[in-house]
Amino acid sequence: AEALKKYQEALQLSPTDIKALAKASELNTIIGNRLTDKKSRQEYFDAATTFAQTALKVNDQDADANYVMALALSRSSVNSGLKERMDAIKDIRKYLDKSLAADSLYYKSLHLLGKWNADVTGYSVPEKAALKVAFGGLPSTSYASAIELMEKCRRKNPNYLINYLDLAKAY
Repeated sequence: AEALKKYQEALQLSPTDIKALAKASELNTIIGNRLTDKKSRQEYFDAATTFAQTALKVNDQDADANYVMALALSRSSVNSGLKERMDAIKDIRKYLDKSLAADSLYYKSLHLLGKWNADVTGYSVPEKAALKVAFGGLPSTSYASAIELMEKCRRKNPNYLINYLDLAKAY
């Protein structure tokens, strides 16, 4: 929470600082994800989305800006209805693709896209049917793709610990 306050103070001085916007978004997502109260969680996720949107307005080709938008959407959509989740899945993929187009070895995006692949591969039949509607067909996903992406993340940043947990789940 202290780090978030520091980034918010930095944004008072420089409201278009893309690194500060991205970190503020990421920290809001992380803090919100730790909370159990749904209303409080959603407030943090909404703030994360707002910071990410502002970062994208500054530079919509920035790897960090696209990553934090994907991250905010991935966390805030967990408790949404099926249609909203499927729409978010499509947008998450779009932002991760843009992030990796800006920096093909951006470890956070590699990890989140790997997790996205694992999650989508494990969807139930009704969820996959809804995904077909959202995507106009099923996106190409597999556990092998998930593992490959998370292994790339591990090679790029072996200290990114959450990657190990999701990599173990994918195996």
